[in-house]
Amino acid sequence: MKHTLIVFALIALASICSATTKKAVYSEKNYSIEFTYNDVCQPGDALFLRMKFSGASGIKKAKLLAVAELLNKKQHIETTTFYPIKSSMNNIEMLAGIPVPVLTEPDDYIIQITYSISESAPQEFSVPLVIQQKDFQEQTITYETDDAIPQQTITLQKLEQDRKFNTVFETTTSSSIYSLASFISPVENATKESSFGKQILYKYPKGGIYREQDNCITYATKASDSVVACANGKIVFAEEMISSGNTIIIEHLPGLYSIYYHLQSITVKEGQTIKQKEKIGTTAESTDNAPLFQWEVRLNTLPVNPVSLMSNFTYE
Repeated sequence: MKHTLIVFALIALASICSATTKKAVYSEKNYSIEFTYNDVCQPGDALFLRMKFSGASGIKKAKLLAVAELLNKKQHIETTTFYPIKSSMNNIEMLAGIPVPVLTEPDDYIIQITYSISESAPQEFSVPLVIQQKDFQEQTITYETDDAIPQQTITLQKLEQDRKFNTVFETTTSSSIYSLASFISPVENATKESSFGKQILYKYPKGGIYREQDNCITYATKASDSVVACANGKIVFAEEMISSGNTIIIEHLPGLYSIYYHLQSITVKEGQTIKQKEKIGTTAESTDNAPLFQWEVRLNTLPVNPVSLMSNFTYE
């Protein structure tokens, strides 16, 4: 059954990419829903949605299931599942994150919410979303000869490391609620060399062209400076990799992970819980022959812009 929101209130709670935080309120006979989200975003953003169910005593024991779909008139973009973050006798609050792919075209979209309470018939409502144009950095690298093209050696060890690394992001545990706070930068006094989403065009001899997207924020750093956790979380990966040197992954929310590449040292262990601003490793000195420190964030396996999480993205 599809319902229409009977109250739609605009509330100036935050400003992200010219966004306003909106609250939509739906009332039913036995319960009401308060839905909070940002109505404007850009390609590459992490867009979070929050729902508060309020009802008669005992709603805490109700079985709530809810999913959100990002749609436009042309196609389905992404689907995500809500998970509970807070509850009391009369209220349950749920959160969900949608990664907006970098290649998403600017346009008018809708977010469609489908939910059920204690196995009742599914209910639906939708809210509008505007995805704006975003211009990413661009770089062209030209190789004059075949000898100048960097060569990579694929080994069984590298394949196994990559498999373990990628498996982490495929794991979503609804109880992994470590942080609802805004992210912070993992390094201080470092020079940002490139931003998330940088487009790199490689031109090869004989006319070959290859385009690559950089999913990280890249920094030039000094030797032995501290790298800190961008938010509370759990260390789910901490080891040296062939492709990215000393690497750490922190889980913050179900499906939300931050990754730290090319560290000089690692000072934490897998399975350890960590607080925001707590030291997790150190940086190496950036030189012409050494890779730069990189910070990446992934949501539901897709890379997202860390900057979109450096504000009140959960509407606390």
